[in-house]
Amino acid sequence: MSTSTRDCSWDFFKCVLMFFVIFGHFCPASATEWTPVTRIVGLFAMPSFFFISGHFQSEIQNLQAFVTKLKKTFYRVSVPLLSWGLVYVLLNLSKVCPFIELFSYSDTVNQQAVVEYFKYSPYYIAGFFWYLTTLLLCIVIGSLISWCISIYRPLGIGFLMISPIVFCIVSPSFVERYNFSFVWLFYALGMLYRQFTIKLFWNSISKFQRFFFIVLSIFVAYVGTQLHPRYTFYFTPNVIGQSSLLFIIVRFALYLLAVLLAMFWMTRCFRRYSDSHWVQQLAKYGRDTLFIYCSHVVFLDTFYRPYILPHLYVEGTSWESFVTEHLIGLLVSFVVYYVLQMICIHCKKITFVSVCLMGNKV
Repeated sequence: MSTSTRDCSWDFFKCVLMFFVIFGHFCPASATEWTPVTRIVGLFAMPSFFFISGHFQSEIQNLQAFVTKLKKTFYRVSVPLLSWGLVYVLLNLSKVCPFIELFSYSDTVNQQAVVEYFKYSPYYIAGFFWYLTTLLLCIVIGSLISWCISIYRPLGIGFLMISPIVFCIVSPSFVERYNFSFVWLFYALGMLYRQFTIKLFWNSISKFQRFFFIVLSIFVAYVGTQLHPRYTFYFTPNVIGQSSLLFIIVRFALYLLAVLLAMFWMTRCFRRYSDSHWVQQLAKYGRDTLFIYCSHVVFLDTFYRPYILPHLYVEGTSWESFVTEHLIGLLVSFVVYYVLQMICIHCKKITFVSVCLMGNKV
């Protein structure tokens, strides 16, 4: 009887991070600006996902392994991206959430608008599901670098270490448009973590060390609320030409610290409560974060923002309004996560759903 060697801690991390992603999307009463709390969440949630993905970047030894990796990536990322993208396009096309004016005032179909919508729908899909688009690019480039490492390790490791700078210097392009040049840093760090089997955190810490991490977490949270506006979120086209080098270093260091602190606290929590039922259950949920991410994004744009959100929050600047907004945001995030997870569990046995919407190969 074989025993599983799967490290459930990473699944637990992904589940917790996905909840924060949903909370960051559902909490703000205004979609144009984040609250201080969701700015802090934005510092570590998605970058941590790319760090974990980089950690699980498989080693590529030869051309056959590279082709096999591309095939696996096609099923794991590309198929769900296209499937959920089609759902997104059809929902918008049916005016569940008006993306463009598909119908004229006389209620006759504007055929030209429909043609234009389908013409540019790949751009809408890639932009809205930027996480999957960027992850796809990271996997392909990460596989090439891994192949280089297998051929000549010093050269491959060297290029992996300088690659974040290289991708920040290049001129604006498709990869930069979808945040690749920013999140690649964390994917590369995840690959380095795997290459050198770095142990970031120890099993036991002293009271002084715990106090140090608490103070550092508060400091990063405070600075993050000042330097993390929504409109610059993961946005780095022509970053070297448009920003000072000092600002770039400070910005990347802030995100990196936030990721490391998030990993530290989640590691402490998992080690302390790993035997409890709820932690084990969360670890199981963490295996289906791709389904949760795609489904909640579609729900967010087609139902939540246009219909539900306006009835939940009342604009206000008082402390009571701020607290109420976040309590409602937490409640909504929990309910949405739970409902989508139950749908995922019950639909997982359906082959079509499992392959097309969850990225599971037949």
